[in-house]
Amino acid sequence: MADEVLVEEGIVVSVEKGTANVAITQSKSCEDCTAKIICKPKSETENVITVENSFGVRPGDKVKIEVEGSALLNASFFLYGIPIILIFAGIIFGMSIFSDYTAKELYSFFFGIGLVAIYYTLTFFNRSAAKQKLPKIVSINRDN
Repeated sequence: MADEVLVEEGIVVSVEKGTANVAITQSKSCEDCTAKIICKPKSETENVITVENSFGVRPGDKVKIEVEGSALLNASFFLYGIPIILIFAGIIFGMSIFSDYTAKELYSFFFGIGLVAIYYTLTFFNRSAAKQKLPKIVSINRDN
């Protein structure tokens, strides 16, 4: 999957500094797509994905975008892998910290959940460090 490249077509909805938001129409293949962790639902029939704006696209441009499989693996690891590791580490470490308590398993579980909450809070406030490699535009079709 790391070498896999997903290609989709969409329409540029908005442009920000260095990035563009592209609306991609959902199809049947979206149900099984591994890239849905980076798509944000705009409606029941459209997803919006943020991409690098290296071509200088404008709203309304039809573009073809490319998502690398390695970017999906990295996003999955940061969204799911690290929190699972933190929960297990918190439980194991909490068992030794709360060994004198009768409900040490419960306290250890909440300790692990607390570690995950801290991780997501730090990630939320430090978004620049959490940014992964964005999908890129590979072609433009301007109807002018």
